Amino acid sequence: ISFSDIARLLIFSIPKRVSCPPSSGGIYFAIKYAKANRVFSNLSIQEQEKELIARAINLLYNYNKTKLLLKKQELLIKNAKIDVLRKKEQYLSGFLDSSFLDQAILTKNQNELKKIELISSLEDILKNFKDISDKDPDSLKMPNFSLIKKSDFLNKNLAIKKAKEQEKVNRYFKNMTIARYLPTISITASYNSQEITGSFFMPPGKESYKEYGFKISMPLFDINSFKNIESTKLDLLKSKLLLQEAKRVEKNRYENILKKIMLLDKKIELAKEDILLYKKLYKDTKERFEAGEKSIYDIKTMKNSLDSRKIDIEIYKIEKNILLLELYKKVKKW
Repeated sequence: ISFSDIARLLIFSIPKRVSCPPSSGGIYFAIKYAKANRVFSNLSIQEQEKELIARAINLLYNYNKTKLLLKKQELLIKNAKIDVLRKKEQYLSGFLDSSFLDQAILTKNQNELKKIELISSLEDILKNFKDISDKDPDSLKMPNFSLIKKSDFLNKNLAIKKAKEQEKVNRYFKNMTIARYLPTISITASYNSQEITGSFFMPPGKESYKEYGFKISMPLFDINSFKNIESTKLDLLKSKLLLQEAKRVEKNRYENILKKIMLLDKKIELAKEDILLYKKLYKDTKERFEAGEKSIYDIKTMKNSLDSRKIDIEIYKIEKNILLLELYKKVKKW
């Protein structure tokens, strides 16, 4: 056979091979893990945003509450000053011991000191509000919340949702870790095509064939595999316990706040009863003043007491909203 004959014998081979696992648990759980992690991160961001908004609203409530307390304190000081004048007249007239006058003066001074403390508290609240907002709290209207249903509170609760997602994250991570140490079965397929140009001894032509099969690949032995798997199982168990704890904590939070709201409602009802009583006493005092039986001090004292109880109702309503805010900042949607 000459060299030219050999040179004319050219075989062109075009192999094509595909190797693919029918299913990969590691990839599946990695995708699930990434999704759960993203949801958990989004819930954490929402929780932080709600905390910031709730803090601003809480400061607004306390700003207005402190202003009302100052207003009430002014009324208490007025009554205390009237009491000092009365005790002074009675003492000078010999109808009263000096100890009663001393006590009246002490009460007045304590009320005035309390006013100074309230002014200081108001300045602190205003400063804290301005740290997180450029709005003027005096120009803002306070939101008025209503009681959310217990079922809605628990279903939309951010802390519970976060705990659920954390449990998912740990579960998928555990499965992903286990899959990393398991053997992989892959299906293989190949297609081969050959073309012969031909020679003196071999005619030209084409030839093709297919191959199918499977292969098993085993990861190298890792001395830490058992430790890593057990660690992920422990993390999963912890997250399940934390989920149950979150449900218990939020359930107790709702019930505790509900009881406090009921107590505030009772305080409001008592204040309303006192207002009705003071209104009648104020009216009777004015009539007796006109008859010369009561002094102007009696009228002023009764009016200040009446206005003080009206302010109490406004304060109780703000305190009620502060409690409701503690619930609403914990849910996903307001």
